[in-house]
Amino acid sequence: MKLKRYNYIFLFSFIGIIGITACSSSQKANKTGFQQVCNTTWVVTQLDTTILPHNGVTLPYIQFLTNGKVNGHTSCNSMHGTYTIHKHDITFGPWACTKMLCHESAHIESEYLRLLSLTTRWKIDNHQLVFTNNKHHILIVFSPKQ
Repeated sequence: MKLKRYNYIFLFSFIGIIGITACSSSQKANKTGFQQVCNTTWVVTQLDTTILPHNGVTLPYIQFLTNGKVNGHTSCNSMHGTYTIHKHDITFGPWACTKMLCHESAHIESEYLRLLSLTTRWKIDNHQLVFTNNKHHILIVFSPKQ
């Protein structure tokens, strides 16, 4: 009876180790291409078809951490949330933002948050991070912060 119990303990331990290894491997495989994006501050240079000018207004930015968390700035408010990557698909969890009012950049903030909510895909193109929707329409273009 004792031997049988040890066999079950060994079997469940073995299955657990396989499960943990598989999850770790799939997460690494899913984020391998995205690793180049993580831990870099990406500044918005284009929202939809509008190129953002450098006229003294704080430009939105985003930073992805390797633990599935994301933070940034909307041009007025700080923001943070979560993200999930699967190859070139990206989904964002709910955003938490501060609630300051900035008249001079309110239109940038609202458009940025709207376009983030429509984003479903990502790619690196010519050293820029590009967010698109599932029809591959460019929504937001980022450049690494200098």
